[in-house]
Amino acid sequence: MMYADLGKITRGFFHRRLRRNYIVLHEALLYNEQRFTCAHELGHYFYDRGTSYFMIEQNTLQLPGKFERRANQFAVRLLCAGSEIYPDETISDICFKNGIPEEMHTFY
Repeated sequence: MMYADLGKITRGFFHRRLRRNYIVLHEALLYNEQRFTCAHELGHYFYDRGTSYFMIEQNTLQLPGKFERRANQFAVRLLCAGSEIYPDETISDICFKNGIPEEMHTFY
């Protein structure tokens, strides 16, 4: 994993170069943001290897949203794996205790 200043929009990305895999995270992210972004990029590694979001967006008719949704679902499942769920807990409670951003609760 590497850290870099990725500007105002990009939080992280997965990159494969010379048979080596890299996850680059924005250096200014808070710990929970880094953790979720890393899990999201791992989702791209497992599901979308060989594709590039920027290539898809610029050169094909495929919607990059499909790839992002799948990576978000992977991240939420990964970060919640092994977490004990109590009968009175809501999805928001489960996600909160696992450090998942509120806007990602719908992917549980």
